[in-house]
Amino acid sequence: MALSKRTLLALLPFFLAVPSLAVSGTGKTTRYWDCCKPSCGWTGKATLTSGPVQSCDKNDNVLADPDTKSACDNGGPAFMCSHESPWAVSDSLAYGYAAVSIAGGTEASWCCACYELTFTSGPVSGKKMIVQATNTGGDLGQNHFDIGMPGGGFGIFNACTPQYGTPSTGWGAQYGGISSRSQCDAFPEKLKAGCYWRFDWFQNADNPSVSFQSVACPLAITNKSGCVRADDKPTGGGTVPTVSGGAPPATSTSPGTTTPSGGTGNGGTVANHIDLPHSWLTVMCQDLQSTRFATEYPELVSTAIKDDDAEAHDELCEWMIDPCLSYFRESTHDAPREITFGDYYYPETHHLKLLVSGSELSPKATRNRGTMNAFHLMIPSADLPPSPDIPRLKASNLHIISDPKWDDYMSEILRRAIIADGSTKFFKPADDKKQLLREDLRIAKMHGIVVSNDGEMTIGLLLDLIPIPSTGDSLYSYRNSALALEHHEKWKQQITDTVEKLHAHGLVWGDVHPGNIVIDTSFDAWVVDFGGGSIVEFVPRKIAGTKVGDWHGVEKVFDEWILGDK
Repeated sequence: MALSKRTLLALLPFFLAVPSLAVSGTGKTTRYWDCCKPSCGWTGKATLTSGPVQSCDKNDNVLADPDTKSACDNGGPAFMCSHESPWAVSDSLAYGYAAVSIAGGTEASWCCACYELTFTSGPVSGKKMIVQATNTGGDLGQNHFDIGMPGGGFGIFNACTPQYGTPSTGWGAQYGGISSRSQCDAFPEKLKAGCYWRFDWFQNADNPSVSFQSVACPLAITNKSGCVRADDKPTGGGTVPTVSGGAPPATSTSPGTTTPSGGTGNGGTVANHIDLPHSWLTVMCQDLQSTRFATEYPELVSTAIKDDDAEAHDELCEWMIDPCLSYFRESTHDAPREITFGDYYYPETHHLKLLVSGSELSPKATRNRGTMNAFHLMIPSADLPPSPDIPRLKASNLHIISDPKWDDYMSEILRRAIIADGSTKFFKPADDKKQLLREDLRIAKMHGIVVSNDGEMTIGLLLDLIPIPSTGDSLYSYRNSALALEHHEKWKQQITDTVEKLHAHGLVWGDVHPGNIVIDTSFDAWVVDFGGGSIVEFVPRKIAGTKVGDWHGVEKVFDEWILGDK
């Protein structure tokens, strides 16, 4: 199967192990500790290899079900774990966790990502702290890091009273928390060290400003949170001694940078972080030492990480792909014109090494495992309810409807499928088990479940297409319009009815925003894409993934957003 250069460039982001939002800039900090389950503790917030962020019961035991209801949602049993307390690595470096909001990003790009903060004001000026984003919030500004530290203040919510029996008035002020180190003495034993940290290493700094950059997460941080992004490769050891242990300062590794292995000649490997188990293409660069490539490649990587308009990223991709094109032209076959979902999810896979040949790089095949490992895009069928009344359709029997603007199918995001009777259905990847539990709701009717040929893996869902008018598809197309004014009350009632039925079935929409409300040709409103995620403009982080959050989002959309100033 021949893959075009466009395809290969499109696939490279899947195996370049750098954070999805490689950013840097200046920002602000605040502090908090409300004991609520972290927003990044629900499934579906980001693409992960491990996680999401762990939640604990009231006795600080890690919960097995990541979707356990939050204590801040009318008394749920899930709380923040005490191990999210900060700690000192050296006199000038600390590790911890924070609620984060990065300009231009969403939870999908920052949940479980790590950031190196350099404090630029107050008594900690010049010190550094690496934090992992475990939370977020609509109450945060842009480039805002709300650092978790026991005694830092409850803020809007208080789950510490049901978890630890604290006074309802809280530990200190609602915003800012306690004011002296001696107050930490009365804290629960597991929170004392994090409370003391604020007055020792952090020197009771009051919301210092920072410069920040995204970095690869230290393993010591991810081992505690239990969360690792698919585009991250944690660095360092799994445990980090504190300052009191007399250990030397830990070092951090910038994202995407590589250190050539020792020695020269055969076997020297650069960019080994590209070899992920689920890569579409595995590229290893060998024998680069003592050649122009030994400096050329790291420079390309460094520039790509800092590049905002992606031109340098494309240049890096082309540097890797161009030497491989001759191999694909000679060793693979043209893809058939009609492509099935089986072809898409189980393509032929080739593993190559890039070797130095004179002044050029040349590809050499290393092994062929037959197909890529696409299981990270699927759900094991055994994990889903039996649902015997819903047909199962094999991926090899469903044909892809290609978008004419693409010249090769692997560059596309699958949206529609042709089934055996020739009719067209909407395809939605199976990224959330809750999607299979829908009944008589104003949600597109499910036609069937797409499975692998052996039935072991569930790939996605087939839904009836919702007819879309020329005026637009989602509610975003109707803001401040005459149609919105005309149909506002009907749309609000239809969405309200749907949310009530979801909640009656024990389900949470969880992703309330105008893009997930579709208007059909009869100008009726439909809910799409429920079961995870959120946009803080419509649902604050503290109540994301809850029934309370659903109602907050519905009111925000229909009572404030849709009519604007009208």
